[in-house]
Amino acid sequence: MGTRTVLQSFAVLFGLHLALANVELLAPEVEIANGTLRGGRCASASLKYFLSIPYAMPPVGDLRFTPPQPYNTSFPGIRDATTPAPSCPQLGLFFVAYHAGQSEDCLFIDVWTPADATKDSKLPVKVWLHGGGNSAGGVSFPLYDGCNSDTAAVHISLNYRLGALGFLVAESAGLLGNYGIQDQILALRWIQDNIQAFGGDKDRVVVFGQSAGGLDVHILATLEEAPTLMKSAIMESGAGQTVQNLSSVAAFSAEFAALLPCNATDVACLRSVTPEHLNETLLSMFATEDVGFVFEFNGFGPAIDGNLIPAHPTEAGVKVPSLMGSTAHEGRLLLYVSYGNATASLDQTDYDETLVSNFGSQAPVVNATYPISRYSNTELSVFYAIDDVYTSSAIHCAAFSALTSSANTAPVYSYVFNHTVTCPWVPFIAPDAVELLGPAHTSELAFVFGQVTQLPFGAGSCNLSDGEIALSAYIQAAWTSMAEVGNPGQDWAEFTQSSTLGVVLNDIPVPGTIDYSACSFWEELKGQSLS
Repeated sequence: MGTRTVLQSFAVLFGLHLALANVELLAPEVEIANGTLRGGRCASASLKYFLSIPYAMPPVGDLRFTPPQPYNTSFPGIRDATTPAPSCPQLGLFFVAYHAGQSEDCLFIDVWTPADATKDSKLPVKVWLHGGGNSAGGVSFPLYDGCNSDTAAVHISLNYRLGALGFLVAESAGLLGNYGIQDQILALRWIQDNIQAFGGDKDRVVVFGQSAGGLDVHILATLEEAPTLMKSAIMESGAGQTVQNLSSVAAFSAEFAALLPCNATDVACLRSVTPEHLNETLLSMFATEDVGFVFEFNGFGPAIDGNLIPAHPTEAGVKVPSLMGSTAHEGRLLLYVSYGNATASLDQTDYDETLVSNFGSQAPVVNATYPISRYSNTELSVFYAIDDVYTSSAIHCAAFSALTSSANTAPVYSYVFNHTVTCPWVPFIAPDAVELLGPAHTSELAFVFGQVTQLPFGAGSCNLSDGEIALSAYIQAAWTSMAEVGNPGQDWAEFTQSSTLGVVLNDIPVPGTIDYSACSFWEELKGQSLS
């Protein structure tokens, strides 16, 4: 073979190599019913993403305060899917600063999928519902970035309407609330129809959420339609929490509307008020209402309406295998947000007022069971006491109630996250507060989403330890296993009323009995308040 022939062959091979490399570098595209989406690639190159995919028509104008309508419009060309989705209009709390703006046109889905996924991959699918009290949050919050997720599944996040726009009720005017829950259901139907294009398996979908998102997942998992939308469910710090009656949300809606230049029956006026005005009004109520525990706010949210939500989820029982749990110290982050460095100044008077605010005439009974003296060997006795009361009554024992009520309707599994994170996982946490907070509300999310370096939000300078990286991988694998096979793995024994087994997510996961011994007190107290 001559030199010229060798060079020509080399040139052909080199050109082919460059062509293949360029193909790999091209923006990924996927075809769905509405047309072609052009997405992007994560920095690791192991995942590709498609952002701001509409699943419903914009809920604006005459579509405000109505059930969501499927997005049935064809894309005019190739749709760019690389721009972060705006959040739905919401309270001006700490979430907002980290979102990609706000818009009433917000019903979007984000999808992350392995770089080599094809429509024939049939990967398990993990669908995330964010928290935020059903009044805040969104898919573009950096903690939920799917680029850090495991490559064994398709990861999805979705926006849903919040606050008044998501849950206002005026029955006489035909406004029946629960629009945010209906958004979630429509999004899950969209996933069933479209996920194969991204490499997902519609028959292996787990829906998971945290805090209010966990409550919403609990609601969804108890619906008769649930088995057609998901294989399983995961509720982080949300299972079993209070769901209001429709009349309660209607009364709050009327109080809210009275502060607007409208009334609760003037639908045209309610649809004309700007989202900013709606949320400023809600925020003013948040600042003046006796909200209990300082940081809880029952107002707009899901309601038992006898139709979409026929009964409280703890009465209905889940219809799909479910994993439910909490962190060991849920209340500490919420106290930290409320009081900051003033937590050390909390005293017996603050404690007494907190108990009366939340438990009324039953406050002395709670005080007798959770006296300050129980925590007197610390400088932060009131801080720890309120955390203990909140964690047990509002989250941990709510999960226990959900587990016991569902143990006969579907396989259920339990966990407690009990690891103190090395790094602040959100920017408003000072580095020296991490030890104080311990395994607080939301602290498991960095592990669930695989954010193990450059915390917080991949823009900081703190990295998790090798042991924490292993814990994150363990948690992600368990969550993926729920989608794959309907259980979190061999370590997890099924929860039963006679053996409260689960996994304690310490520095190293420990299978065994979950301690729900405090819950008998709270169940008895709840029974007394209802009698």
